[in-house]
Amino acid sequence: MLPIRWKVQHPPEELVEKISRSLMVSPLLARVLINRGVNDEKTARDFLNPRLTNLFNPFLLPDIGKAVKRLRQAIEKKEKVLVYGDRDTDGISAICVVVRTLQLFGLLVDYYIPSDEGYGLNKEVIRRYHEQGINLILTVDCGISALEEISFANQLGIDVIVTDHHEPPAVLPSAVAVIDPKRTDSHYPFPHLAGCSVAFKLMQALLYSFNQYYDEPIVALDIETTGLNPRMDEVIEVGAAVFCNGVIQDKFHSLVKPEKATILPGAEEKHHLKMADLNAAPEPAEVIKRLADFIGNRRILLHNADFVLGFLNQYWEKYLARTIDNDYIDTLLIARQYFPFRSYSLVVLAEDLEIESKIFHRALPDALTVIEAFRILQEKQDRRLRFFLEDNLDVLCLGTIADIMPLVSENRILVHFGLEKLPQTRKIGLRKLLDWCQSERSSAWKSRYISWNVVPLLNACGRMQKATIAAELLLTDNPLRADELLEEIISLNESRRELQAFNSRQFQPLLKSCCKDDDKIFVVTAEGLEHGVTGILAGQLVRQYNRPVILLIAEGEKAVGAARAPNGFDLVKALESTSDLLEKYGGHRSAAGLTIAVKNIEEFRRRIKAYAEKVLTEEEMAPVLWIDAEITLAELNPGIVRELEWLEPFGGLESENPSPQFLIRNLQLIELSRVGVNQQHIRLRLRDSQNNLLTAFFWNRGADWKNFAQGMSLDIVGQPEINIWQNKETLQFILSDVAPA
Repeated sequence: MLPIRWKVQHPPEELVEKISRSLMVSPLLARVLINRGVNDEKTARDFLNPRLTNLFNPFLLPDIGKAVKRLRQAIEKKEKVLVYGDRDTDGISAICVVVRTLQLFGLLVDYYIPSDEGYGLNKEVIRRYHEQGINLILTVDCGISALEEISFANQLGIDVIVTDHHEPPAVLPSAVAVIDPKRTDSHYPFPHLAGCSVAFKLMQALLYSFNQYYDEPIVALDIETTGLNPRMDEVIEVGAAVFCNGVIQDKFHSLVKPEKATILPGAEEKHHLKMADLNAAPEPAEVIKRLADFIGNRRILLHNADFVLGFLNQYWEKYLARTIDNDYIDTLLIARQYFPFRSYSLVVLAEDLEIESKIFHRALPDALTVIEAFRILQEKQDRRLRFFLEDNLDVLCLGTIADIMPLVSENRILVHFGLEKLPQTRKIGLRKLLDWCQSERSSAWKSRYISWNVVPLLNACGRMQKATIAAELLLTDNPLRADELLEEIISLNESRRELQAFNSRQFQPLLKSCCKDDDKIFVVTAEGLEHGVTGILAGQLVRQYNRPVILLIAEGEKAVGAARAPNGFDLVKALESTSDLLEKYGGHRSAAGLTIAVKNIEEFRRRIKAYAEKVLTEEEMAPVLWIDAEITLAELNPGIVRELEWLEPFGGLESENPSPQFLIRNLQLIELSRVGVNQQHIRLRLRDSQNNLLTAFFWNRGADWKNFAQGMSLDIVGQPEINIWQNKETLQFILSDVAPA
């Protein structure tokens, strides 16, 4: 294994000071934020204060309108629907979201999770459900690469809606709708959603489709004027935007030449307009005619309709010999009716609704702000949509963490609020699972604890070919049944651990015999082993050797396997380069699965090694530990650690928001012990030159015990945290790496 390179990051000190001062946070927290690309005040505030209103509009996803239309048809005709999922926590979380939602509409819903037949859709399974009267399949966390299977379903008269988040192939399947934020033609702002979140977005859109304004193009309209009196003052700017389901379809903007020579003092500054620009603007008659054509007979959305229409009707009467008789919606009236804000000006309303807008008192930006205010006000009015979001945050949190999605943007929002919702979950089975996991804990839920303790239990079911048990646990409303399922899951997890240990003992000698130290990718084939833990083992080997690893288990003429890779190596592209040898493959850049004929394995090994040799450099293969700052023990205290917790939820060290990593030099090792059920962890007691003490833990490094000796001096890198045990708080340090001082 190549040694880990430590790289301390050094953001510009002036930027550290600026962020620290503007946000009133410590320079250390400001430094960590900048290291994560959060380098301006607005981005930093959004990062530290996630808001549910910042979730993106589901109607930005490709094909979502087609999917909603087909689901509405199923609801109207009371069709039987099959939800076809995946066996991991992301997949079963998606099943939970979709099944619970579709059942609310009275649909007969069944779900299927593959086991022995492998990942993804299967023709025989499709045939079997066709015979049971299924004529609509909705995939969750799978389906994007199932071209043959979906074509087969179509031949049987079954429609398919795909929701997936894996890398799409060049040719998409022939489904009614293919919803994947990674599609090349997608306009969705964030492509890294978990599979459960993509399924959630579809259900959210379906619920919205029962809104009175669904699928109706509406024109948002705003004006800027020289004063408040429509008979004395003038319109100097108009802005409008056509939107449907919250998605902007077209825009209109124009300055308007005033008939008077000047505008009121201060108006130029307020509107960011110059008199010279207004004098060069089109005449009112031209602008009003174009604006009237743009609006047509569509409904209008305004803020303070009396003011806006009072002005525009003066122009409509003068130049068009009529008044505006379109139906309209006034966000001012909605705000007054439902929400006791301190003011109802658009500026204050936007502030109270936490809408970010860089420009106010300009017509088009204000029209776009009105659209966003309308969206949020509608969500606040719609109890069903609010309940739907809040009730699913728990499983969205689980699925996103489990699938190791980058915890930024929407994922950060969903996990942040999901962690808050977990203690109040209404799902009986999930509540019992969390109680069992947290029986001896008193601290708040954190992403790492979910990843280490909750997710493995749910994943164990799929790994042991019994994923339906985990799905049933999330779906059941029967406390007694939940107890039975939880007991079975705990037993399955023990079996999973035993299988993992056994398979690891089989793969390790095979790897050493068939792979060389300088191979840039490891391909290892075993025979006759049980499936289920290959992905875990491949991930462990990636962390050990810092190179891509493909583990295959051969049975008869076929082999099924899992591939894992460190950042910087795209597994999907690598597998594409050998696609003629593969029967099936798919996944993400760093995690994929494949099926191959045994006779093709040696050629596959040769070609995939040649591919890795070409694209991977020696530098990329040397692992790097990025360090946020060098600090001293004196700087560590519970207050600074609490402040660093504002950055939660954290991903892994290779993610976009890893746990903060700090370097502390020249510490003397004064105590050393092995801890854990199997003595798999190391506990170190360290002291600096000022006699400050620190307790540190090296998780899963018990085998390195012999490398330490009492009295030695060490440089350490890791993350400080506050441990709560029996209501007592202690400061400790979780080690990522150590080196002799």
